[in-house]
Amino acid sequence: MKKLSAVLVAACLLGLSAPSFAKVTPIKFAKGSYCGSFDGNHSGRTFTLHLDAGQLLEIGYTDYDYYSAKDIIVKDPKGRTLQPEEQDFDYGRWITRTKGVHKVNIIRYPNSTHAHITFCAY
Repeated sequence: MKKLSAVLVAACLLGLSAPSFAKVTPIKFAKGSYCGSFDGNHSGRTFTLHLDAGQLLEIGYTDYDYYSAKDIIVKDPKGRTLQPEEQDFDYGRWITRTKGVHKVNIIRYPNSTHAHITFCAY
């Protein structure tokens, strides 16, 4: 029983200290610009944007292997999923409800490797 307890404690400690595999990529807009972009492999990546309440967020997706995005998920600073005003496979529009850091995850198809993603906020 002591051996089992020691194994469980060790497993819990390892689980707590394990690094996160998600890559967080902040999207910054150049001075005077409403848009920013990412070009590359977005697998396992979470994009973050600091937005104000009431802004229109537009995300465009162009895959170099001619695949579309499976889904684009936008979450507000409280972790609530925003419902799109408009969305298809390569484009989406959301209205932000709160000010703060929003998170964007783009779910890709398995064969998709690299994409150009634009983020615009008005």
